[in-house]
Amino acid sequence: MLCETTLDTHFFRNLCPGLKQSGFEVTYASMREAKAPAWIEESGDEYVWLKANSRIGYLAAVRRMTRIVRDKQIDILHANMHEASLLAAAVKKLVPTVKFVLGRHNTDQLAMMKKPWHVAMDRWATAVADRVVVPSEFTKNYLIEVERADAAKIDAIYIGINTEQFRYSDESRSRVRRELGLESNFVIGCIGKFIWFKGHRFLFEAFAKIVDKIPNARILLLGDGQRALIDKQIADLSLGGKIVFGGYRDDIPECLSALDVVVHPSLTEAFCQVITESMAVERPVIATFVGGAAEAIADGQTGMLVAPRNPSAIASAILELYGDPDKAKQIGKAARNKVMSSFTYARMVQEQVERYARLFSTSGDAALLASNRT
Repeated sequence: MLCETTLDTHFFRNLCPGLKQSGFEVTYASMREAKAPAWIEESGDEYVWLKANSRIGYLAAVRRMTRIVRDKQIDILHANMHEASLLAAAVKKLVPTVKFVLGRHNTDQLAMMKKPWHVAMDRWATAVADRVVVPSEFTKNYLIEVERADAAKIDAIYIGINTEQFRYSDESRSRVRRELGLESNFVIGCIGKFIWFKGHRFLFEAFAKIVDKIPNARILLLGDGQRALIDKQIADLSLGGKIVFGGYRDDIPECLSALDVVVHPSLTEAFCQVITESMAVERPVIATFVGGAAEAIADGQTGMLVAPRNPSAIASAILELYGDPDKAKQIGKAARNKVMSSFTYARMVQEQVERYARLFSTSGDAALLASNRT
């Protein structure tokens, strides 16, 4: 399991132990993180730092990863994120027998950032991969229709949620709100990296339209990134004092319980795990109609969908939920039921194991997968 940055995420913490329970032996590798996350250390599994913290180290990382694949007789190399996928594609070229699974978690973000070379490299890695795993049907269709990828090797597997960890708690709600000074407020949460295509500006513009109608409303921002950009947007709308910065936190399930509404105003997504995590905690979610949002949210039933770049629509949805607490609660309950039926980590693991099996089903090596899963 290869990643560009950290493997200390809910995605890997859910997927990899599930793969081990299914009989796979898992070795972990990160391009940039020197120390293994605690959960990997506790597992006793092998962890490799490829020392590719800058591009000057990429060739050496390819050589090292190639040696690991050969020496350990790795059967499947599953890479996640842009640069890790490029490294894995290079290894595949050097060791054609390894099965290269590409975890593709982006659609048009790189094009929006005007990075044509990165877009071209993404297409190359997709072409080299034996199978491509994407987090939504939307992403699958994007790769097929826009990037002309081979539809036969693309699998849409929803990112699973640990519904025991992500569940509503009165205790967590009280603790987090007290810690952040939000005990008596109507709290609108927004979780995500501070970068322009996450659409924070449109939430702020929506909030400016309703702040007089909900005097005790506050926006809680969880995440980090381009803080100067966010500060300027807030200052331009004179919203100082109404926005609370929670920073980067590792207790997101507890923080979600503290929120009254979650707004995800993004301009582009492949899917967005924050949406389903919020739904699991019974929070009513207002999300832009981008990426795979509509695959989780039935508008007005398990959440609310609005057009991107539309502050008025966001404002109207917030006011509707604020004015009808029963509807907000009903949506939250239905949202968790949707997660329980479609977005559990057990289902994600099962579907991933099935996709791994397909790598060998036509190659005469199916017995290898059953007897020596790596």
